[in-house]
Amino acid sequence: MDDASERAIEEDMLDQFNYFDDEDEELIDRREPASLDSFDLVDEETDEVEDESTESPQSSRLDSLLSRAPMHHGVRAGALHMKTDWHQIVTAGDELAVDAPLTDKSSIICRTGMLMLASGTGAWRVRDTMNRVAAVLGVTVHVDLSLLSFECTCIEDGHCFNEVVSLPTTGVNTHRIWMMESFLKEIETYGRRFTVHEYHEMLKTVESSKPDYSPWQQGLAAACACGAFVFLLGGGPIEMACAFVGAGVGNFARSHILKQGLGQFSALTIGVALACVSYLLALLGLGQVVPGAMSHQEAISAPCSL
Repeated sequence: MDDASERAIEEDMLDQFNYFDDEDEELIDRREPASLDSFDLVDEETDEVEDESTESPQSSRLDSLLSRAPMHHGVRAGALHMKTDWHQIVTAGDELAVDAPLTDKSSIICRTGMLMLASGTGAWRVRDTMNRVAAVLGVTVHVDLSLLSFECTCIEDGHCFNEVVSLPTTGVNTHRIWMMESFLKEIETYGRRFTVHEYHEMLKTVESSKPDYSPWQQGLAAACACGAFVFLLGGGPIEMACAFVGAGVGNFARSHILKQGLGQFSALTIGVALACVSYLLALLGLGQVVPGAMSHQEAISAPCSL
């Protein structure tokens, strides 16, 4: 059997599956597509009546709510970071923490880790603190840490609970770290006697504590430290004075911005920029008074203190 006969047999077999005649195919090709209006199952008059009956009360109520909502440059006020009310997520606050549900134990562990992370301590110390609290509560924890957030998984008696905590900003606070160390020593001794609410009250005391030094005191200390650092590196009075001004202004700005609740990277960027500008302005000012000030030796600039 040659190729031509095989091709003819295949065409005959394909024709057997053609359920439409040639005339039907021509009719299909000549059929005009239906307009979209034919698919409207509801009359337009009915739509208009429904819109008038349902839109008026809800739209007026929505307008009144929007008019009362606090707005700032098109963004809801306080929309940067929502504060967690830990007392609202507790389900058994009056029970002993060791007998509380896993969700309540997780809230204690995560809040402890959040305070340590917000204090600017190292990741290993945050994880060690959470492990020590979890050991008192009889929970196994696995923590994945980053600079401003962490994910904590708590495991107890075949049950697993996962929680994610995020921080708006972070900064070094040695006073809070010292308070957390005292808190850990307390719960490792008497932790099995405390209720869930008592745990959160102790953590609330730590969270509400204020830094020991104000931004201007931190700026002054950084200025003195940076000026002394330049002296140790062999710099002269010109370099020390410029570093004093730049480090003081930059560290004051960074501390003040962090106090307002802005991000760590934004505060650091603004602080470094102001430190460099202040260093340059101080150098230009000394150049007008001290001859040869512009030909001073190269020194460590003010951002070293930040």
